[in-house]
Amino acid sequence: MQTRPNGSIRMSLSRRTFVAASTTGAAAGVTTLPAQAAPANAALGINASEFGVKPDLPSDQTQALQRAIDRAALARTPLLLPPGIYRTGELSLTSNTRIAGIGNATRLELLRGTSMFTSQRADNIDLSGLVIDGQKKMPPQGRALVHLKESTNLRIADCSIVSAGRNAVTLEKCSGAVTGCVIEDAGDGALFAIDSTGLRLAENTIRRSGNNGIQVWRSAPGDDGTMVYDNRVEDTRADAGGDGPYGNAISVF
Repeated sequence: MQTRPNGSIRMSLSRRTFVAASTTGAAAGVTTLPAQAAPANAALGINASEFGVKPDLPSDQTQALQRAIDRAALARTPLLLPPGIYRTGELSLTSNTRIAGIGNATRLELLRGTSMFTSQRADNIDLSGLVIDGQKKMPPQGRALVHLKESTNLRIADCSIVSAGRNAVTLEKCSGAVTGCVIEDAGDGALFAIDSTGLRLAENTIRRSGNNGIQVWRSAPGDDGTMVYDNRVEDTRADAGGDGPYGNAISVF
């Protein structure tokens, strides 16, 4: 592991190591970036209302949202979600999925105790300007509110990810970036990355995680390529107890 002059961390793990940052109230890095509006080029996308998606309906919109996501991804066009609340179950993300909301005004609420967003070997996923609310619903063991596997060139930017029952975000064998996000009140870890293939975790604010803030782990020795810098991690608990694996602002293992 090498520390660069700008404070970033470049990891090449040739043996199993464990680096623990401080616990409750500890801060790792500095950031002041809250969730922001979707990027300007999102104006060129497709409005989700064209597929029957409507804000602030009390009913389940999973099917309409999935249809909109699939068609926009097939067209390689951003899907725009106007301000409002969207209640949904699990949504599967395919390659070239781009979903853009309007800062804190576009909110997706989980209706059932699974993940909200999942992917498997899907590349070029882009989520921005969304509030992703897990409603403290408990997913199956090993599942996260946002759970992406073997994805390359992913981007999660300027989102608020709140009230996850377990991990807020889990990335397995992924490359890309998670930047400028606010992750609060995760039941377990806020951001868990394992066996990464080149990630950038930067300028995120993480508060009140149940066990760990940022976890960068490997299942076997190897080159991970993850950079972690300018994050703020506060009020991390150790609900699972133990003698060190939990309660860490940043854990590299």
